[in-house]
Amino acid sequence: MFRLESIDSVRKIAEDVAKRMALEIFDLKLSKQGRKYILTIIIDNLKDYVNITECENFSKEISPILDVESDLGNYILEVSSPGLDRPLRKIEDFQRFIGKSVKIKMKDEEDKNVVVKGKIVSCDVDSGNFSIDVDGNLISQKFSRVTSANLIVDF
Repeated sequence: MFRLESIDSVRKIAEDVAKRMALEIFDLKLSKQGRKYILTIIIDNLKDYVNITECENFSKEISPILDVESDLGNYILEVSSPGLDRPLRKIEDFQRFIGKSVKIKMKDEEDKNVVVKGKIVSCDVDSGNFSIDVDGNLISQKFSRVTSANLIVDF
């Protein structure tokens, strides 16, 4: 039977495996369906988008370790990527995706909610400032004002 405090050990195992594979854990969720646990691990590749082969290899690498070192019991492992429309949760994500289209929800100077769509033009991780091009207008903003941001898939 799985103990709630064990989620930390599962996360540690996942982070260790991800690090060895030059990946990062984007998210980790555990839910219960009937008598089985569903462990969903979302991996990220900091140099590129995650591909299906990386998901498959991560799954093959972590599954036998979890079978031995965790107390999940009867579980289903799901490994996936953050997706093409992934959320940008850190200022470093803005730096990583310079040149990409984004939809950003943020607070303006009067603390009102605004939504903007544009391309990330620049990002200064140290200051927490970024700029986006919105229909030819350059908007500079502090990351601390962002409430949510996602990449937009350009077709």
